[in-house]
Amino acid sequence: MKILIDKIHIKNFRALRDIEVDLKPLTILLGTNNAGKTSFLRAFNAVLGISRTMLNKDDLFINQEGKKPENQEIIIDIRIIPVNEKGERQAIFNPEWQNHLGGSDVIMNETEGIFRDWNFFAFRTKYIFQKDDSPKITYTLIRDWIKKILEKEGEFGRISKIRELISVYLIDAQRDILEDTQSRNSFFGRLASKLEEDYDKDALEEIKANIIALNNKAIEKSTVLSHLKETLEKLNQTTKTSGEGVSITPFPKNVRDLHKGLKVNFQDNGSDTFSMEYHGMGTRSWASILTVGAFIDWEIKNIDVKRDNAESPSPFLPILALEEPEAHLHPNGQRTLYNQIKSFKGQKIISTHSPYIVAQAELSELRHFYKFGDKTEISFVDTNALNIDEKRKIEREVLQTQGELLFAKCIVLFEGETEKQVFPIFAEKFFTTSHFNHGILFISTNGNNYSPFVHLAKTFQIPWFIFSDYDQSNIKKGVDNVLKKILGENIDVDNVIKLNQSIENYLVVENYQNELKKGVFEWKIQNNLIENESSPEQHQYYKVAEQKKINEMSDMELLEELNKRESKVRYPIYWANEIINLNNEKQIPPKIKELFEKIAQKLNIEITQENETGII
Repeated sequence: MKILIDKIHIKNFRALRDIEVDLKPLTILLGTNNAGKTSFLRAFNAVLGISRTMLNKDDLFINQEGKKPENQEIIIDIRIIPVNEKGERQAIFNPEWQNHLGGSDVIMNETEGIFRDWNFFAFRTKYIFQKDDSPKITYTLIRDWIKKILEKEGEFGRISKIRELISVYLIDAQRDILEDTQSRNSFFGRLASKLEEDYDKDALEEIKANIIALNNKAIEKSTVLSHLKETLEKLNQTTKTSGEGVSITPFPKNVRDLHKGLKVNFQDNGSDTFSMEYHGMGTRSWASILTVGAFIDWEIKNIDVKRDNAESPSPFLPILALEEPEAHLHPNGQRTLYNQIKSFKGQKIISTHSPYIVAQAELSELRHFYKFGDKTEISFVDTNALNIDEKRKIEREVLQTQGELLFAKCIVLFEGETEKQVFPIFAEKFFTTSHFNHGILFISTNGNNYSPFVHLAKTFQIPWFIFSDYDQSNIKKGVDNVLKKILGENIDVDNVIKLNQSIENYLVVENYQNELKKGVFEWKIQNNLIENESSPEQHQYYKVAEQKKINEMSDMELLEELNKRESKVRYPIYWANEIINLNNEKQIPPKIKELFEKIAQKLNIEITQENETGII
């Protein structure tokens, strides 16, 4: 590539009031729906896309009071830097790019920071909306990126040249190879329409002759087509045609029209070969993306041919802007497609909701979009501030196993298996709906390793809570260490709830013994662990005896049973369901209720429905 667009600044475009995004050779855009990812790609495409769409007044940012910017203008700033083959920044542009960027008189240098005196080329595109819906567009070079100091306007010629050398290929989420084959403007159609110019003169004449012969033979050997042709030839008499008149061509008559009849077929697992219309949207979406890669490769190939022929072609940077490559694909398909996309030439910007794609990305490539009030904000992980072990833990213990964290609105962290089973049950009782509907994610850290989860959540502005037993020295140390590291010396924070004992001990202290015992008994019933003789009377006798034995357990005996390693996965669902079925204020244990109330406050979830117990 030798160059890279490393920064984009967007102001007053849709949800993007004022953002700046740092880009890598491959950048992954994350965030919930309506966070601004699509708006970002659309703004990028408006300036450099090969299918640019004109902006209008509806694209102006509207604040929470329903007002548009007073100046009625959209600004999109783009910065270009020189890089090497690995995408690493270099000090100066190579001669080829420097010449096409306008020479040293328009290439700027950083004025501060670690890259001081290093080259960059930046320009501003401004859309000014006055009385009508169509904007006035101006182009200006940017001399100082940080302070946004501009050169004089009127650099359209030079910037127009840059827009020819850098092409954004936008692929939205509504793609389909079937529609691509029917559209001359699709990437498939653009590539296929080059067929006639692709053949040399002799081959083209031979193919034309073969097509004519094939059409004649198809009609001659078919009584249906022959009969149809004879009937339609009556048109020649009606219109007094002097030329060839009416004809039937089962196959495209001209080579330039061959693409109109092209079909993409796919065969899988020993089945028959089927045209794409008989395949699902996953396969069709996948094929559509691959055709864009083929189109980009073709463009680059033509440039290389010109270079080999000493025609001094202009340099070229293709940029793939892709929405949701995972659409309609199963997890393994998502992983495979992502690796194929990585092999595409040029710079790549991908928006995704897939934890399977995130798991394969580099931590430094992630950009998180989130709403703050009425505007979009961007966050990313500063990998330079992490040591190798910290970076490895985040990638291995979060991205590769809990990647859905990045798409949550709130996360709750805890140490064990018990909370993992019971929190969804209590949450549905409290919120009167599944926790997923509110974007709440419950995550077991399998011990005290909170640091990578909290670091990532805090960086990406995802609200987080810790619900800790806080009963053993290693657990206390793990909780305190992460709080000191992330928040400083203050380890008593509002979003950390400490039981100072196991959750089973806590429930005994809160007088839930009856529900715990009922849960143990119900588990044994459901798993046929009470002796079942042939006589119903005998079976009932054993049930009553087992229930009496459990009911007579002391608190110590009950806790000994509940705290066994195997009991942590056996009983929780059963005793949790017993608790929520209580007809009093104890339906949700106090500490768990406190957690949910804090979540509701953080996420602005209105809890207004009061049930018969009055606990909500």
